[in-house]
Amino acid sequence: MKGRRAFAMTAFFANVRREGVWNRTAWVLWLALLVTVPVTSFPAIAAILGSNPVSPMAMIPLGLLVILWLLPYLLSGGSLPRLTAPILFFFLVVLLSSAIGLSLPIEPYKGQTVLSRELRSLSTLVIGMAFYLIAVTLPNTELRMRRSLQAVYAGMVLTLIWASLQLQLVFDSTKRVPLVLNNIHHLFSFRDLLENRVVGLAYEPSWLSNQLILLYLPLLLGGLLTRQSSLPKRWGGLWIEAILTAWCAAILIFTQSRIGYLSAVLVFGALLLALTVGLAKKIERRQRV
Repeated sequence: MKGRRAFAMTAFFANVRREGVWNRTAWVLWLALLVTVPVTSFPAIAAILGSNPVSPMAMIPLGLLVILWLLPYLLSGGSLPRLTAPILFFFLVVLLSSAIGLSLPIEPYKGQTVLSRELRSLSTLVIGMAFYLIAVTLPNTELRMRRSLQAVYAGMVLTLIWASLQLQLVFDSTKRVPLVLNNIHHLFSFRDLLENRVVGLAYEPSWLSNQLILLYLPLLLGGLLTRQSSLPKRWGGLWIEAILTAWCAAILIFTQSRIGYLSAVLVFGALLLALTVGLAKKIERRQRV
């Protein structure tokens, strides 16, 4: 009887995963997740989490994707790439260390218990795991990968536009934030704008700088260096990506984030080193010929 129930459940989820409407809905939610990545402190999520600064808007489509795509995919026997093995092993190690931590005689500190801190950390890990597993299973074709990158670029353009509008605060000698700008900003963040630094759609300037350095600039520079644009040629392709790269670099300057500046120096230093090594090898091969 249990075997029949398990088989029936597997068949049900397999049918759900094959259903066209469900697949299209999951794809739209995935694109929405990528577009909303820059919004890190969404008021509706913060209200649920208790004004937690880490309240990404992307949690809404992510939660729906777990229900509509990830669980049906896994329960219907969907395969995972081999590259997921290390992160799954890491997840098991974290669970084991958390269990060991609960057995240690650690007293509460400033109202925080071991269990509460572990649950918060594990929830962050589960969110990251869900995002990773969806990312390696849903965009499973070259066309879907290209569309995914375009969705990432769409979110980048939105945050660059909003950050550019905030530049008037940097150059305004009165150092007053117009009420209309704050009201607009509160639609996707519960924190006020700053008088002399740009935050984009993020909670604070350093978060915006991290988005630019860790997500957007690597994608843009990767496309420029390999001369493989994810944008259609009719849109301008590499030219548009070159403009977006310069735009990101300019906004990064006005975040006035020291950690952002340091990260940028390290990233571009590593990039310069890689280019130098590549050029040296190319010259060496020519000399041998």
